Amino acid sequence: MKILKILLSIALFLVGLYHIVPKSSAPKLEMHVIDPLESRADFKQEFVDNGKSTSGVKLDNHPRIVWAASSKKEKTNKEIDNDRCIKSRNLSYDNIKEQFPFNTTAKVIIISFKRTKEEITKEIPRAIPITYGKLDPAGVYESKVLSDSRIRDLYDTLINFNYAPKFSGDRKMTLCWEPRNAIVFYDRNETIVGYVEFCFQCRKHSVMPESLKLGDFCDKKYDLLKDFFKRSGIQYGTAKIDVMADED
Repeated sequence: MKILKILLSIALFLVGLYHIVPKSSAPKLEMHVIDPLESRADFKQEFVDNGKSTSGVKLDNHPRIVWAASSKKEKTNKEIDNDRCIKSRNLSYDNIKEQFPFNTTAKVIIISFKRTKEEITKEIPRAIPITYGKLDPAGVYESKVLSDSRIRDLYDTLINFNYAPKFSGDRKMTLCWEPRNAIVFYDRNETIVGYVEFCFQCRKHSVMPESLKLGDFCDKKYDLLKDFFKRSGIQYGTAKIDVMADED
């Protein structure tokens, strides 16, 4: 009877502890039945080492129950963000072309750019090399004129991928800003009508003019665009590690 009272007291204590400990901080426990007769490859080395438990206690031939923190991998912030980043719209190419600047665009190029030696010496911040409305060839490192099919793919990513509605606008901002890549839109007169600068490392972008609306930029969207640049042959800023030697 005395033993029963002790066991009941322990049970009540554990129930109270369960309600006191915050669920977010308490590790999830899973029950593992370990059979020493099974192959050691079937369970983790920390449970068994040369026939002994990690505490040094000799193992017998009886199955045992071990409570351990769940080994299920928690999702990273990026994985959570990717879950929220979806193809929330399905606008056709023709519908997208009715919007600015696509309605005036006749050519699209994607580029990578580096700072000149003078800009490095003077510690001038990175920026797309546009002078008097024209791209300065001296500052362009790589460039690619997109075919119509590639433009279709690009527009689809820019416009149709966004945060799921309930997560719209839920994006963390950083102070980092080192743009190395850009999309440039030209009209039929070879005049730049708009552009988007990217810092894929910082996951940030800048548009010009400000009336250029491209929806939400979530992590998955940045990844899709970075991959688009890479598959189009633009390596700097997307695949190469940026070091000072790259700019010499």
